[in-house]
Amino acid sequence: MEIKTKYDIGDEVWIEFANSPTQGIIKRIDISARVEYKNIISIQNISYDIRVGNCIFTFYEHGIFPTKEELLKSL
Repeated sequence: MEIKTKYDIGDEVWIEFANSPTQGIIKRIDISARVEYKNIISIQNISYDIRVGNCIFTFYEHGIFPTKEELLKSL
């Protein structure tokens, strides 16, 4: 089974950080899946480690946006 994510490592994305829109870069993707008999049954969650400045923070897919405009529309 192939698992596709909405974003890839290296993508520049927008997040809400410290109550303001902030741009960051995806550095790592973690995927948790439920597996039975070598088959993936369901994806439990997908989280992204995003670098903001010199720090790394973890966000879930629903809190990440490809543009600043899309982030602002979601608020």
